[in-house]
Amino acid sequence: MTKKLQKAVIPVIDTEDNLFPFTRCVPRELLPIGDFPLIQHIADEAIDSGVTEIVFVLFSSNKMIVDHFKDINKISDKKEDFKKRYLPISFSYLLQKKKSKDGYTILKAEKKMEGEPFAVSFPGTVFHGSKSSLSQIFNIFRTSEKPVVALKEVKEDEVAHSLIVDTEKIANRFYKIKKIHDSPDPSKTSSRLALAGRFILTSLVFDYLRKMGEDKNLSDALNSMIGSGKIVYGHHPDGSWFDCYDIPSYLKTNSFFMLEKSRFSNSLKNYFKEIV
Repeated sequence: MTKKLQKAVIPVIDTEDNLFPFTRCVPRELLPIGDFPLIQHIADEAIDSGVTEIVFVLFSSNKMIVDHFKDINKISDKKEDFKKRYLPISFSYLLQKKKSKDGYTILKAEKKMEGEPFAVSFPGTVFHGSKSSLSQIFNIFRTSEKPVVALKEVKEDEVAHSLIVDTEKIANRFYKIKKIHDSPDPSKTSSRLALAGRFILTSLVFDYLRKMGEDKNLSDALNSMIGSGKIVYGHHPDGSWFDCYDIPSYLKTNSFFMLEKSRFSNSLKNYFKEIV
């Protein structure tokens, strides 16, 4: 039985410009979400799940993301909380030179994972709950030792832009994944469960990713695993998901974290009452 989750891969290869002009000079992952940049929320979730080694895979143009966690020991002692939290964590990065689907990106981290189970966290969504989504799905993995994907419910108008899953329900919030559909027609599927961008995987997934080439996604590898008889589980974590894929979703996410989770929430709420 696997007792700890120690490694995580964070792919930072999104080339969409849905947040332009915010991202003209600054990567999406460094935009503020409440008190912290987006990438810090993603790293925090991994750390709260027990991860001690985080590997970023990114383009050279996004290396400033890694700089956020660089030379932590040189930070002023006035920032003691930051130093205490991140100094014990190993941060490293791998450069990707050309555009590809996310399957190829994750494959680049194979050697860093050293055959251990690992997490994958895509930074397009932020999770908020009493326990991190990764820790919740890792609890499933710890007993089953099978790949586990985090799921979320989506609205009908979001189906055509989501990775929708066909499932067999096993228990409350717990499913066996039967197939993953990329951006299906809402009229052709009754499922409203989608991949949420968090995964606990085993090294077996790399065997499937190697066979698929640069133009396939992680979801394609998972479908291939399922098709060959491998079991993949899904869990709908207890909490809320917030998207950062375009300007409206980013503004909503930032607003929630500013008004509900910020150190300055009370003063901000009072300010908004004055101006609205």
